[in-house]
Amino acid sequence: MAKYTQEQTDEFKEKIRQIMVRMPRVTCHKLAEQLKIDKDFANRLRNEILKDSAENINKQTINEEVGKMENEFEEMALELWRILGKGKTEVVDDKKVITEPYPTNNEIIHAIRALTEAKKKLFEIKFDAGVFSRKLGELEIETKTTIDKLLENATPELKQQFNEILKKILPDKRKREPEALI
Repeated sequence: MAKYTQEQTDEFKEKIRQIMVRMPRVTCHKLAEQLKIDKDFANRLRNEILKDSAENINKQTINEEVGKMENEFEEMALELWRILGKGKTEVVDDKKVITEPYPTNNEIIHAIRALTEAKKKLFEIKFDAGVFSRKLGELEIETKTTIDKLLENATPELKQQFNEILKKILPDKRKREPEALI
């Protein structure tokens, strides 16, 4: 069997792909005959092409499913932000009147917890699907998600409420200004 460079091998693979498009059930003997190469080499390249095609289809299916889950997460996140942002106070006759009830602290904590758990689960699913890769103990992330990212669509009142909740939840050990958190 003759030795071929990587460039020559890639050319043969491309030619085999072209032949396989026209004749999907072509045998390795027929490929070898047409390309004037060894039948074992033709068979190896044909198998590599079939394997690559199967992997591409598998990746495409996985990416579609991850995309659907990501869309569902975004819808859920919007609904949770609506819960966090509900409540309205208006001034009537120099008195503050609550026209829409504010969420309770328990509702707020549950909504924040649901947001963070869902984001964590989505990250794990993406990681398992191969969206992220590890490098010697480091995590290489394509998109960085932080509290800032979660709060970018929030209203100023909601951000203020979030800061007040964080003041209650976080111990005074950190001695941070709430604005520094957002």
